[in-house]
Amino acid sequence: MGPNLPVDVVYVILGHLDTEDSIDRQTLGACGLVCTEWTHPSRYYLFREVYLSDSNLELLLDLIETSPYHIISFVHLLVLSSAVVGGLLDQSIAKLGPLRLPNASDLLTCIPCDIFARHSSGLAQICPNLVRLTFAINTLPLERIFEVARFFPSVGSICFRHCGFDHVQPPKNPLPVQRHALALDMDRFFMQKFCHHVLPLRPIPVVSSLRLSGLLPEPTSAAGNYLRQVGVNLHYLEFCAQPGFSDDALKYCTGLRHLVIRIYSISAEMLCFRILPHLRCPNLTTLTFGEIAPTSYLCSAEPLEKWRTVDEFLTHEHFPNLCTFTIASPWLFTQQLRHCMPLSVARGMLHVIGVRLTG
Repeated sequence: MGPNLPVDVVYVILGHLDTEDSIDRQTLGACGLVCTEWTHPSRYYLFREVYLSDSNLELLLDLIETSPYHIISFVHLLVLSSAVVGGLLDQSIAKLGPLRLPNASDLLTCIPCDIFARHSSGLAQICPNLVRLTFAINTLPLERIFEVARFFPSVGSICFRHCGFDHVQPPKNPLPVQRHALALDMDRFFMQKFCHHVLPLRPIPVVSSLRLSGLLPEPTSAAGNYLRQVGVNLHYLEFCAQPGFSDDALKYCTGLRHLVIRIYSISAEMLCFRILPHLRCPNLTTLTFGEIAPTSYLCSAEPLEKWRTVDEFLTHEHFPNLCTFTIASPWLFTQQLRHCMPLSVARGMLHVIGVRLTG
């Protein structure tokens, strides 16, 4: 059956084994043995993400040397696992030697920053065309990161994922060029520490993506001041909303294209009434209210008609490029919600996710 399928169809089929949550490597490996036509597609998904650790280094090098398929061309993401520490990492980098991963666009490091910094020049040669550099480290000395970034001139985005910043001293130099954009994924406490140390830099590092595990910062805080100065460059913003939260910092984020709000203990329609009239993001394409706590809906049956006003807001001239509006709603109200938002339904941008109430 395999040889009779077009190769494009095989790629689509095997692509379902490679999701955002996990990769079914065992099944992909078995699919590569079905026939010759399936080998290349299976290798493509198997080696698109490579996790380098002391336990798999030798196997990886053997595969690269003996495989008739140029698997190094399949690698798009290289992950340095925390299992590689100390001298083991030194040996790993040495063994990689002249290896080049020309299509590796992403590098994710989970190893201590000082070890990564020692080998930055070697990693830059192994991955000469990096576009995104991600740090997932518990303790991160920010000044070292800014120094390390200079070894990767092709990197256009630096991501801090769940990092805790250790500011022994503030960074002495800015990022190499202004085009470097930061992608921040952290809680509000660490963002305050981060912003406190980058505000004195000239030019101030640009942030293109911000995902907060908590509320938006207050405008008078260091993080609020940071958004006031560079918020126009922010394209993706995700944060939590709950009663009493401040949304004043949103007025600085006029360049948003994607806005995700996670709601806790506050009704979605009231949040829309509060935010939408003051939101000035002409380039906004997606607006999502997600991960809503069930208690948010206990008193949400009676204001369904208010969604008609929300519907008018969404079709206002302030949102000329809005393509998708996603809202989580109890199963009981999904159809009624669609009836209350005919303009959004007609434009094909309303997406309602049904959720079950508990308690």
